[in-house]
Amino acid sequence: AVVSTQSTGKAALLHTEYEKRKEDFKTEVSKSIIDRYGGEEHLAAPPKELIFASTEEYVEYSRTGKIVKGQEKVVPKSKYQEDIHVNGHTTVYGSFYSEGKWGYRCCRATYKQAYCTGRTAGADVPLNEGGSIEDHGSVNTEVN
Repeated sequence: AVVSTQSTGKAALLHTEYEKRKEDFKTEVSKSIIDRYGGEEHLAAPPKELIFASTEEYVEYSRTGKIVKGQEKVVPKSKYQEDIHVNGHTTVYGSFYSEGKWGYRCCRATYKQAYCTGRTAGADVPLNEGGSIEDHGSVNTEVN
């Protein structure tokens, strides 16, 4: 089967014309849909850096697992607010513990919504390192 060059050129020309009409039809349909329903701002693609968020950052570790070179240690973020001092207190609630109750160390108030009076109730009672009252030999065995 011998194919003449004239018919192949004609076929290629018809194919390119077909592709052009097909592309024009697609743009016409998408334009009519956007005109009718809107949303053209959603058609723009985000940058490829945002789509493919992987990076090639070099990080070198020591034998103990600590980072030697590269990425700094990320401080973990908490979903809770920390070190919030409310109602005039200088410490957080839970920094004081006595007789099964938590409270504020600054004024030793055990009621969470209490205002700080600025003076410590029971100032003569010493605190240990954990923030609770030191036990001087008396043991309270009552369970509330």
